Amino acid sequence: VASDAALTMTTPLFIGLGTVLLLMFAHQVIAVWAVESSQWKRYRLRNPDIVHLSATNKYPRIAGNALLAFGLYFGFAHFFQDHITRGLTDSFWRIAFEVLAILLIYDLLYYLMHRGLHHPWMMKHVHGRHHHVRHPTASDGLYLDPLDNFAGLGVFFLSVHIVGPISTASFLTAVLVYIVINNINHTGLELPHPAFKLSNYWARKHDHHHGVNPRSNYGSIFYCWDRLFGTSE
Repeated sequence: VASDAALTMTTPLFIGLGTVLLLMFAHQVIAVWAVESSQWKRYRLRNPDIVHLSATNKYPRIAGNALLAFGLYFGFAHFFQDHITRGLTDSFWRIAFEVLAILLIYDLLYYLMHRGLHHPWMMKHVHGRHHHVRHPTASDGLYLDPLDNFAGLGVFFLSVHIVGPISTASFLTAVLVYIVINNINHTGLELPHPAFKLSNYWARKHDHHHGVNPRSNYGSIFYCWDRLFGTSE
């Protein structure tokens, strides 16, 4: 009976997580198409061909990191489900509070970690691979060392653990927002409509971090941390 109850609680979590990850994969495919499309060329922040990476170097690494990320998401959902199965649904304000708390904690921890990754030794052995791409486009968010990938997701999961227990809806929403913003940071596009003002800001900030001054704009979501610690440009 207990196992049946546990299965009833976790099934929506895993179905929801799989759905979110598939949607985010589709989002990234669309973003890759957009930046490579001649129709959208005028909206590029930079020329995406400035740094040439061989297909045999780039795409197996991206695919490997995508599989690693999928495994980590489902692994966390399985082993820490007591922190994310308070209930499938919750009030809008409770979900909004939990998601905001997760993202704020995550971004502060990520800022500190990211800044540490720019230590010369870490750049040489871990984070420097991601910076081989000076002006990233949508497919480059996963062009990184597996340890870099593991560390970034680890910080996100730690933030969920700190805020938890949270509802399944809060967890899935946090995952959705986290991945969407990471994709946007690497789109390499600046779109003209006012609706894209925030996404353009994120894309410009991260493009500047890659292509102009890698010792600036360490934050991923809230650039208040860069302003607070004097690394905003």
